[in-house]
This record gives sequence, structure tokens and C-alpha cells, in this order.
Amino acid sequence: MASPIASRVRPAPSTPATAPDARRQRLETPPAVRRAKEVRCSVHGSITLDPLLVAIMDTETFQRLRRTRQLGVSDHVYPTATHSRFEHSLGVAHLAGLLCQKLRSHPFPKGADPPSDRDILCVQLAGLCHDLGHGPYSHTFEKIVPGFKHAKMSNVLLDKLFQSEVRLSDFAAGGERLNEEVDLTFIKELIDGGEKTARGRRKWYLYDIVA
Repeated sequence: MASPIASRVRPAPSTPATAPDARRQRLETPPAVRRAKEVRCSVHGSITLDPLLVAIMDTETFQRLRRTRQLGVSDHVYPTATHSRFEHSLGVAHLAGLLCQKLRSHPFPKGADPPSDRDILCVQLAGLCHDLGHGPYSHTFEKIVPGFKHAKMSNVLLDKLFQSEVRLSDFAAGGERLNEEVDLTFIKELIDGGEKTARGRRKWYLYDIVA
């Protein structure tokens, strides 16, 4: 005779593809047929992400930011202060793109050139990846680990990401394919805020957007 407990146990329902499986499937999709993705943000509303940004977002390197606290240990005092670096980075990419578009819509002063679609995508990508290198509890980690700088680590992880997870030259903006050497240098300079070698002086204003 079946026990009363056993008779109440129901078979586990079939489970749909997990989120990591869905991300893996998107990463395996040829870049030429990848699509932009719309995500819903509680602050900015609907955010549209370029296929390159989606590809970066789907990597393990970027997904770890879901578990990195934006506000360090603030939630020990303010329990609802649980924002993540993942959410923050999506918002920065969105706002960086909006700022570039706004700048391009106005007349430019003598000595400066408006940003191209390729420039704007690079600035957005820098905004998306500027916090890749944060350790646990964000800036709190930097205070207890001497010499650790999250911007430097972000660029180390960015190199790793483009070497093993995403190929930058597979993507284009405004019909212009991205350059793995020049554009990656530009993105890293935008994050680090140091050298300005990847774009001419007429576009140096772009370096003030992310760093």
C-alpha cells in the first residue's frame, strides 16, 4: 500500500531552457543574424541594446555583475539598497548612447567633429563594460585590497572577453565594421580615462562621457 506522503508527490514538470542555455544559444547565433534586444529598466523604461551589447551581456564575464553589489555594504543599513552592477551598467550604456545622439543633433564648434555610429557604439560598449573589474561589494573591495583598481581590471577582463567569448570585428555600426585593434583600444581608453590615442583631437570630448 502506498504511503500517504508518496501518494501526494507529483512528478516534476518539464523545465524550459534555462537562462544560461538561452544565452549560449544567442552567442552561437552568427553575428550577421543577431538582433537588437529590448530590456525593461525600472529607471529608464525600455532600453534597446545593439546586437554587440547583447553579445557582451550574454558572456559569463559580464553576467557575474548580477552578483556584484552596486552599493557595497549599504544594504546592511538600508535593506532595499540592493542595486547590482549589472543593472547599473545597462543604464550607463543607455545614457551614454543618448548623450552621444544628443550631441550629434546640435551644430558642432570649429575644431570638433560629431560622433559616427561606430563612435557611439564604442562609447556605449565602454559604458556597458566600465565596471567589469569590480570585486565583491564594489568600492569596498578596493579599500581593503591595496593597489586594486577596478578600471584597470575592467580592461584586463575586456581583453579576455574579446579573446575568448566575442569577436569585435564580427559587428558593425552604420555599415562600418568595427576594428579589433583600433576600436578596442578606444573602448579601453574610454574606460581608463588615460591615453587618448585611438581617436583624433577633434573627438577628444568623447573621453569625458564614461571615465
